[in-house]
Amino acid sequence: MTQMFYSRKTIILFCLLVIAHFANAQEGKIKGRVTNGNEVLPAATISLGSKTVLSDAKGEFIISIKPGRYVITVSYAGYDKIEGTVTVENGTEQSIDLVMQSSGQMKDVIVLGSRSLKERSNLNTAVPIDLIQLSKQPTRQVELTKIIINNIPSFNATAHGFGQGKHMLPASLRGLGPDQALVLLNGRRLHPIASPWTMAVNGFGTVGVDLNTIPSAAIETVEVLRDGAAAQYGSDAIAGVISLQLKKTTGITSIDFHAGQYYEGDGEAVAFSINHGFKFIKKGYLNFTGQFRFNNYTQRTGIYDSSVYYIIPQNATPRQKDSLRNLDNQKVAERGFDRANLRPVGDNKVWNTSFVMNGGYPVSTNTNLFWTSVWNYRFVRDRGSSLYRFPKDSAIQVNMRLYPDGFLPILESTIPDITVIGGIDGLTNSGWRWDASVSVGKNSNRVDVKNSNNASQFADGSNAPTEFYTGKQIFLQAINNINFSKELFRNKHSIRSLNVAFGTELRIDHYRIKEGEEASWKNYSPASGRLAGAQGQSGFAPENVINKSRRVIAGYGEIEMEKSEKLLLNAAARYEYYSDYGDNLAGKLAIRYRFSRHILWRGSVSNGFRAPALQQRYYSLVTTIASNSTTLLRTGTFSNDHPIARAFGIAPLEAEKTLNFSTGITSSFSKNISITIDAYWIQVKDRIIYSGNIRDSFPEVKAILTNSGFTDVRIARFFSNAINTRTRGLDIIINGNWPVKNAVIETSVAANFNKTSLYGAVQYAKNLPDNEKFRNLLVNREERCRVENVYPRDKIILNISYRRDKLKINSNFTRYGRVLQRSNNPFMNPDEEYSPKILTALNVSYKLRSWLSLTLGAENMLDIYPDKHKHKNNTANGVTPYGMNFAAFGVNGGYYFINTSLRF
Repeated sequence: MTQMFYSRKTIILFCLLVIAHFANAQEGKIKGRVTNGNEVLPAATISLGSKTVLSDAKGEFIISIKPGRYVITVSYAGYDKIEGTVTVENGTEQSIDLVMQSSGQMKDVIVLGSRSLKERSNLNTAVPIDLIQLSKQPTRQVELTKIIINNIPSFNATAHGFGQGKHMLPASLRGLGPDQALVLLNGRRLHPIASPWTMAVNGFGTVGVDLNTIPSAAIETVEVLRDGAAAQYGSDAIAGVISLQLKKTTGITSIDFHAGQYYEGDGEAVAFSINHGFKFIKKGYLNFTGQFRFNNYTQRTGIYDSSVYYIIPQNATPRQKDSLRNLDNQKVAERGFDRANLRPVGDNKVWNTSFVMNGGYPVSTNTNLFWTSVWNYRFVRDRGSSLYRFPKDSAIQVNMRLYPDGFLPILESTIPDITVIGGIDGLTNSGWRWDASVSVGKNSNRVDVKNSNNASQFADGSNAPTEFYTGKQIFLQAINNINFSKELFRNKHSIRSLNVAFGTELRIDHYRIKEGEEASWKNYSPASGRLAGAQGQSGFAPENVINKSRRVIAGYGEIEMEKSEKLLLNAAARYEYYSDYGDNLAGKLAIRYRFSRHILWRGSVSNGFRAPALQQRYYSLVTTIASNSTTLLRTGTFSNDHPIARAFGIAPLEAEKTLNFSTGITSSFSKNISITIDAYWIQVKDRIIYSGNIRDSFPEVKAILTNSGFTDVRIARFFSNAINTRTRGLDIIINGNWPVKNAVIETSVAANFNKTSLYGAVQYAKNLPDNEKFRNLLVNREERCRVENVYPRDKIILNISYRRDKLKINSNFTRYGRVLQRSNNPFMNPDEEYSPKILTALNVSYKLRSWLSLTLGAENMLDIYPDKHKHKNNTANGVTPYGMNFAAFGVNGGYYFINTSLRF
């Protein structure tokens, strides 16, 4: 019996070996590599008979198939399709090299907007996405924000004429807030800044990402998804996503030196960067970047035309006023007081140093390690964030023993920023692509005030301190995530392809405020009526100190189906749970339909969610600020959970909820011309804003402040879900490319038309009287204007490039539309309107050697300035002639530069 069992087992094993032998004998193998002549092309589609595979990270593929004669087809977005015949023989293996040629019609391959393995050009995506390849950009700008401004019309980052506006531009996409666009670095969420934007300018009250911490020399591409994508990438992606991909090149060294200054002879700028990549342990890569930037002051101030040493009462007689003016002018002359340079209006002095390392290493055929680290250090000397303290105000602001002629506070900010990303990705035997990563980001902001005083220390006379440490804000973000994706099948069940993706994320946010030194915030003589704390910026007091964290758990799923060459469907859903706000479910549906070879329609609908930043919920500070252009008052920003917020009846902060609709067409008339037109409609409910000034000139307000113990505070401010907004807009982009004899001319026209309006009821402080006067305190005319009219209604960019042999000429024309400025008190500070302006840029590059290029150029070549104020009351007694808060571009005028580039 046992012998019969082993005999049967031997027969079965023998049969299986025979079947396997004949099966192998009946199949042959085709293997090869796909390149564009210089670089390998991963994820290229290779079809042979009924079998379809994708090339791997090395551009290689292998197909086993029965003997016969087949048509082989190779396709890759942005390249001409390859078709040919190949004969497969029994038991043989053939190797072929496939070199693909650029189609000229679909050069811009996009990876953002879909987790499908199939890459598409920006003319074939279901949502509008722009691609900026920095290696192809003219060497006219160093800062990343300015590079994007020159290419994306729906992107704005106004260079304000004072304060933090030079070194930390609040960037806006599609007219929404800086914190309503998600920023990714190598596919991972980039952390925001530590300090909320409390300057009374664009982005007021938001907490966005500082794009300029990433050196442009380290970036390969920038992709801008102009559509709501909270369901795909995270809760902040209301206006869209800005994705930065760092360089991975090896064996190339790039060195750039930039120097320039403004036509006025100031604002000198110097930038130096070096990028080098090399092989890491043969198989991997390491790419390093170092960059240093320096920007000097600019001065665009007017002449101060009011009194310096003597107060001139409003109720004085004309003779008394004239007498006081004469006395004041006489003392101004005696003391040599400079009315023309009273307060800097322009750029700060900024030192910025960055180091980047980007690397990867394959630990096996299908598994890779990757890592990224970014370190940025910025030091800013700010002379223009605050008003001059005059000797005539010695009774409340100035220690005359220290400053007999008054003083201008100087703010010195130290802002280190660090990002570290590490992870592993791979491909399973069953075709699942996966990755897991950890990323940590930290931003902090320390402010030291120089050339100042604490007026309440007047009793110390000349021994009182003049320098103050005001404390520090720190924001830390740690993220763990894991992602999976797979193309389930291709060309089956009447479906061209079906891709699924899913993943989870755990995020921890941590916000901290550290106390400043005692003299920076304390009132040493409350009965004297003198202002407490350092002038310019008071320090964080013990009651401002916080140490708060929250956890965010998220999971998402995405499916993309290409029904045919014409129809593409993408659906995504994301669930997020916030430990301090609860949960949210976001969804998105996107459709693309190709009517013909030349015309494609696309559209999407989605909802979104943005929880308040920890900084918006917990930031608090009592300091002295200008309530209008000339008056300094003690002002308190109180955290949302502060007892005084409850005393006013400020509702607890909630998450913003959004709806997003978009529709558009793309068309490629020929290999030379392409056009995209996309319209959008974005609704934000319970939008978070930084309130207007709630003044103690109302007895009801004064009573709440006094009863809460803030007797010296004249103004209160809060973060609140005060408004609902709707944004409507249109993006139009036309690209052209023409070969002319031995040259190439490239042109692009890009335009954005945008309008944001409030709708529905505006929230108000519930414990104040319910009437029109008090309902407008949280959202007054000025704050409403910052939402509805602070960005240009239209922005149009024309770029023209000419290339021939060693010569390249680039010209740029940018038209900024009308901008309005409205004040809360139009009788005291009348409204202003700034007319449209066109800025022109030109640069000429010449390749002196194969490794050396020289560029000469000018920004704002025609020296255009924004309109000056038409009403004197808005000029701070002549000091600020321009509308710095609302101007669509800077107040510095023309800028010329030289750039030297080495590549070897």
